[in-house]
Amino acid sequence: MRPEDVREELKGLPIEGLTRLLEVCQQRAGRDAPRKNYGYVHQDLVNILGQRLGFTVEFGDYSQGPDGVWSYGDVKMVVESKTSSAWLQIKQVHDYVTERHASSGLAVAPEFTEDHLMAARSYGDVRLLTTNGLVRLLELKEEGKLTTEALVKILVPVESVKLDYFIDIIYAIAKPGKPAVEEKPVEKPEGLGYTEEQYLKNASREVASAYEKIKRSMLQLDRDVKFNPQKYYISIRKTRNFAYIRLKKSKMSIVIMLPYETGISLIKKHTITKLSKGVQDWYGAPCFQVTVENEADIEEVVKALEEAYKQSQT
Repeated sequence: MRPEDVREELKGLPIEGLTRLLEVCQQRAGRDAPRKNYGYVHQDLVNILGQRLGFTVEFGDYSQGPDGVWSYGDVKMVVESKTSSAWLQIKQVHDYVTERHASSGLAVAPEFTEDHLMAARSYGDVRLLTTNGLVRLLELKEEGKLTTEALVKILVPVESVKLDYFIDIIYAIAKPGKPAVEEKPVEKPEGLGYTEEQYLKNASREVASAYEKIKRSMLQLDRDVKFNPQKYYISIRKTRNFAYIRLKKSKMSIVIMLPYETGISLIKKHTITKLSKGVQDWYGAPCFQVTVENEADIEEVVKALEEAYKQSQT
């Protein structure tokens, strides 16, 4: 599987999953094949975090140019992602800023050396951000404590002796308004948990009907099976999760906790995706993804879910 084929899988992961995959990529990346693929996935993960922060993101080429370009209004940042700061050249980021006529550059890596800090200061148009810092910004954004406008002020270099600039950032965090770009797939009503209805109202009639049929079948198998709505998915569990459902307008993606080989032996009429090792590591066991658009041949998906349920009880 090519790194770009994994991109769509990664977009729906919760923050904890993205964080874990960043760490996996940083630990396993190298210059030789196939270890350099971890660097490509790391690049995509950083860009996905940028999207979730509210930026319009242009994913970069894996072999040339900046790793990404993040835009918001009139602001454009070139982004360079490294699994280790040992491979980071601040001058290269500065050159990308010039070539792309960007507002500034952003280098993202696990850590930086004093040489990197000095180089960034000398160029003046590059900022440095650790992957941990990037994740923490996303946490603040998705908790509604930070707007994309405030993020732009934090990430874009500015020379200012006027303190109101920094007060604006602090005020935006302390007294946040409604985020300009809402990235949460489901809005959480005040004082309530996530509900199936919140997901189903955005799904087509065909997708909602397929979901309800799956639910009825699993509850007939065991009345104690729970469909547990979370921030980014609905998990199916009894003693532990054995499937994760993501509902969209025209399709439903289900990650089933069974090996891919088992999946292709049980499911013949629906599209099955073999998940990358990093994604399977996050889910904690071998798994695959199946895409469902309507009720047609839903029985084979139910059969796979029943098998995953049985294995989760052993």
